[in-house]
Amino acid sequence: ANESYISVFGAGEGNLLINARNLEISYSIIYAGIGENSDNPSAQAGNINLNATGFISLKDGAFINNSVYGQGNAGEININTDSLSLTEGSEINAQTLGQGNAGNITVNARQSISLDGSGDTILSDGSSGTIFTRIINSVNPGAVGNAGDIQLNTGNLSATNGAFISSDTIGKGNAGNI
Repeated sequence: ANESYISVFGAGEGNLLINARNLEISYSIIYAGIGENSDNPSAQAGNINLNATGFISLKDGAFINNSVYGQGNAGEININTDSLSLTEGSEINAQTLGQGNAGNITVNARQSISLDGSGDTILSDGSSGTIFTRIINSVNPGAVGNAGDIQLNTGNLSATNGAFISSDTIGKGNAGNI
């Protein structure tokens, strides 16, 4: 997928499942979660499930996201592959920006998980900036809820050149476990 947008974002439910031999995601977005107009605290977003018998590669700012913007709980992000590579400011992100809990991120990569470097981005004020390659789970400013856990199961894990893995809270709630 190059410059693509796949979404099951809305008021809840809606799972996304991709099964492939190899999956390369470049400058694209896979998106699920609860929209800002949701006023149902029991709303549950669907899960993002990516399964590849070979490799999964995210590059050029590719973005996998399952988030809460209104009220409800985000779904899970589950990745099963031989190897997972994130580069050039790509990210896997579960977060809450509203009222509800972020989902868990689980990666099962038999061989390796590698995160490397950063990429250029346009900031909310229109200026240029840099975003580091990352796997994150967070409670953002003004949000109320708990960040989910990040579980990485692999033979080899590397994060280089500023890339990082984080579960944190800047809002009201608890960070998850890594």
